[in-house]
Amino acid sequence: MLTDMSKRMSQKEWIANAWMDSVTFKSVSPNSLESSVRRLNVVDVQRVAARLFKDAPVATVVVGNSQQLKATLGAGVELRESFDVNSAADPSAPAKKP
Repeated sequence: MLTDMSKRMSQKEWIANAWMDSVTFKSVSPNSLESSVRRLNVVDVQRVAARLFKDAPVATVVVGNSQQLKATLGAGVELRESFDVNSAADPSAPAKKP
């Protein structure tokens, strides 16, 4: 991320846009932003991630035979069948060369 940020900061157009944003939106200067990002550590990122995802619902995705999954997992699951097995080629068979 820092490498990408440094690369963008060396481009004239990005610098001009960043200056315009800082004046328009009263945001921090690019140099100040870069130094702030450099001061971040793992604990900071983990703290923010914990706040962001604290109450986020968890989704589990299972791929397989829908009838077997219904029998195994019960009625409390949501099944989405979007793959047409009859129209798909057999993935275990090698492709034929002309």
